[in-house]
Amino acid sequence: MTTQDNVRVSGAWERVDGRVLDQFRAHSVANLGDALDRLNIVDGGIAPIWNGAKAVGTALPVLTVAGDNKAVIAALDHIRPGDILVINAFGHDGRAIIGDNLAQRFAVYGAAGAVVDGYVRDAAIIEELGVPVFAR
Repeated sequence: MTTQDNVRVSGAWERVDGRVLDQFRAHSVANLGDALDRLNIVDGGIAPIWNGAKAVGTALPVLTVAGDNKAVIAALDHIRPGDILVINAFGHDGRAIIGDNLAQRFAVYGAAGAVVDGYVRDAAIIEELGVPVFAR
């Protein structure tokens, strides 16, 4: 684990094999949720910020302080193609954690999307970019 600018970064973890992800792509979220007895299914308060958003990938977990996106910015250096940033912002509703600038950078780095337990701004622009984002 490394620490820089008050952001701790955990060591590398094993990402899911692409063949497993392909199997997930073949099924609907509802069917996967039923088959897994709702294990680790996102709660209903988190939804796509634009209609038709879909994403399958390996989770890149980011834990941040409510209302602060410094850890999200630090996570940019760790994105690998196909990652989905899973950002725990503790459901904070006082300030957006990501907007179009970060979403655009996610796409440039090859991220498959983002799931945010917090608020997001610039939904229309993020939809134009085609970045699947799910948020509170």
